[in-house]
Amino acid sequence: MANVDMTELIPQLEAYLSIPGQESVYADATDDEWTAKIVNAFWRAVLDGVIVNYSIDEDGIVSPISGDTTFAREYQQVVIIYAAINIVKNAMLQTKTLFRAHAGSVEYETQQASQVLTGLLRSFEEEKNIILERLSDIATTNVSYIDSASNRLDAYRYKDTYWIGY
Repeated sequence: MANVDMTELIPQLEAYLSIPGQESVYADATDDEWTAKIVNAFWRAVLDGVIVNYSIDEDGIVSPISGDTTFAREYQQVVIIYAAINIVKNAMLQTKTLFRAHAGSVEYETQQASQVLTGLLRSFEEEKNIILERLSDIATTNVSYIDSASNRLDAYRYKDTYWIGY
């Protein structure tokens, strides 16, 4: 069986999220934390229909459900992109957009550019949409997955949630 250890991609994921020449803001993250992000990203890609016929265990080992097909490097990169999207979303949740402090007559104010993270997240989402569209072009995945994922994203984007609960 052709198993692939996705934890070997931790350096690529960290590089994907880092600025060259600067220490990563994720330098203190443990391998277990990275592995959890990779495993979650794998399952998200499965739910979106991008990855089919593979499974991953809690240690990050991907194996085919049937046969001995190796998990292609292209799919590994898709998992990295999905993990990066999740990490940026979590970073956005932690971003405080405005901090103001007063001490007597002294006032301090700082503002972080949440618009930059929002733009980055949009860029990642566009990358994911390109991947989904390309997969539908080459008939690698079932088009109903593509339609479902696109419709769900559009529904959330335009706040069309009337269909929830049907």
